[in-house]
Parts: sequence; structure tokens; C-alpha cells
Amino acid sequence: MYYNSPAKQLDAAQLEGLLKISRKVVVAGDFNATHVNWGCRRNNANGNTLNAFTMNSDALLYFPSEPTHIPANGTNPSTVDLVLAVNVKDIGDMNVETTSSDHAVVIFDLGEGAAVDVNITRNDYSKANWLLFRKIMNEQSVTHNINTVEELDKIVETFTNSITSAIKKTIPQKTINPYKFNELPPQIVAHIAERNRHRRLYQRTRDPLHHQQMKQYSRIIRQEIAEYRSTSYAKRLRGVNVKDGTVWKLNKHLRKKYSCINAIQNEDGTVLMRREDIAEIMADTFLKYHNTPSTDANTEGMVVHSLNTFLLQNPPHPHHSEPFLTTPRTVHALINRTPSTKAPGVDSIQNLVLKNLPRKSIVQLTTIINAISIQTLEKSSAS
Repeated sequence: MYYNSPAKQLDAAQLEGLLKISRKVVVAGDFNATHVNWGCRRNNANGNTLNAFTMNSDALLYFPSEPTHIPANGTNPSTVDLVLAVNVKDIGDMNVETTSSDHAVVIFDLGEGAAVDVNITRNDYSKANWLLFRKIMNEQSVTHNINTVEELDKIVETFTNSITSAIKKTIPQKTINPYKFNELPPQIVAHIAERNRHRRLYQRTRDPLHHQQMKQYSRIIRQEIAEYRSTSYAKRLRGVNVKDGTVWKLNKHLRKKYSCINAIQNEDGTVLMRREDIAEIMADTFLKYHNTPSTDANTEGMVVHSLNTFLLQNPPHPHHSEPFLTTPRTVHALINRTPSTKAPGVDSIQNLVLKNLPRKSIVQLTTIINAISIQTLEKSSAS
């Protein structure tokens, strides 16, 4: 995505550099460049620069047939959301969809060959075969003697690979689309598109007939969405079942307490609405609670004396003579205490998997942790 600020002059050299990063390049975004050649009423400096750039380069400029920027103040709409392409010849029709912003969404197709699969795969832990997982992990041998850093790295790699391999064999994957939400029925989608079309026509022509049609479609859409939500919720209630756990999920959702943010009030109880007043009261409150006066000399002297006394009685050791070793019981307790949904490390092994490790694997993990402690102590002692 490309964005050029309205206050910034369009840099033709930068565009040329972007279009040379690969053999096929598409640069799409808000250029803030208006020109009559792509449907605007007037030319600005950025528009002249972009038009000259496209005339003297191999880049092709694509733009929709409708304006993409409709100012809220009622001034003339313009087409500033554009597409520059090099060696891409299959850009299809460009469609414009109105949003709550003053900029519309421009949709275009790069062809079947350029389609991007937005689906992602995730492990479905709800269908994991933990008995088989523990059986596979119990088949792995445990290495107790780890004497060098090289041996430690090899054991860690082997242990990680064994867990990853067991995950692939016992935990199925599910495909999800992070961009797919509850889809509306085609009838409602068609009415929304028609409403948006009348809105764009009204913003361009100020014809009261289009404004009337837009308001009429808005009322129809609100009614249809309300009916659709009611029908969908009734269907969800009819599908609740004790055996598959849906009744407990619905119960958890209904019993969840949502906390609302209270309105910011002044000291006299007046609700503040203006941003300037809210910022001022927040600044005053911050200073009130965080601008504490410095302590006097007597207090500082007492703190310094207490600290020096503690250090004399408990001198810090530059190097520990013995490593800190742990036990399988402690490691198992720490793993169980960790939240299952906590983000994993670079190995992508979830804590839920670690909680299902058999005791044999916990022993191997404990050996690795102790070996790390020993190797760290030996390295610090040598230095």
C-alpha cells in the first residue's frame, strides 16, 4: 500500500524505485494526486507529476470510473486512490465501495494466477489424541549425560523435533479464514450496494431523489438486519446441545460481565464532553498523584544506612560455586502453573502440549535445564 500525504510533493524517483523492486509490481494506494485524465475536475501539482511520470515510463495507471474521495464538507469529489502497475496486464474492472470514511474502498482483480490464499492452518487441540501423543513421547530415549555445549544443542534440537513430530501425528489441523465474518444474505448485500450507489450519486449531483432513495434503502436495511439477527440467534438456540458443549459456551457468553467505561467527570460532578476539558482534567489528575515531593535528607540517610547494613551482612557473591539445579517435580509444577493460552516461543510449541508431556519427557526437559545451568556456571567461572 502506498500513501502520499496531501502536504507532501509526490516523489517520482521514489515511485520509479518502487516499480523496480521486481519484474511485476503493483503499487496501489492514496496518491493525493488529482488530474482530469482520471476523472478529476482539476489538476494539482501531484497530479501533474504523476501524469508526467506515467507518460515517460512503462508503468500503467489504473483508476475506477467513480470518485474515491468524497469530502465530508460537501466539496467536489475526486479520484485519488489509484493503481500503478508494471508488467501486469490482467487487472480487471475496478469497483468502488463506500465506507464510513471519506475514502472509498477500491476493489480490483489481478487474475486467477495472482490470487492470494488468506486461509491459515492451526492445530485443532480440541481434537488432539493426547494418549497417542504421550505414547509417542515415551518411546523417545532420555539422555542424562550432557557434558558440552555442542551436546546440549544437539539434545535440545532432538527433543524439540520429537515434540514437533508427535504433534503432527496426533493433533489434526483446521483451516480458518481470519477475514471471514458472519456473511449477510445476498438480498441485504444487494440492498446495501444499491444504498451506496444512491449515496454516491447524491454526493455528486445533490439530486434530492437520490437522497430519498438512500434513506429508504437505509430503513429497509436496518429492518432486514434486525430480522436476520433475530433469526440467526433463534437458529443458534435451537442448535444448542449438551453433548457437543455448545450449551456451556452459550452459558459462558451470557454470564460474562461487560464493564463499561464511566464518563469523565469534573470535581463538581459535571460530565466533561469537550476533548480539551478531558485532557486538562487528566493532566491535573496525573500531576496530583505522581508529582510527589522529594524526601528530606533524614529519610534519605536512613535508607542509605539500611542498605549499607544489609550489604555488609549479606555480601553479594560474584560467582556461585554451585549451579542451581531443579527437579522434575518442580518443572512439572511450573508447567502446570503456566496459562495454556500463553504465546509460545520460536519453536511454536504451545503450553498445552507441554502440560501433556509424560513424566519421561519431563525428566529429559529437567536434564536439559540443569545442563544449561551447569554450562552457564562453567562459562562464567572460566571468564
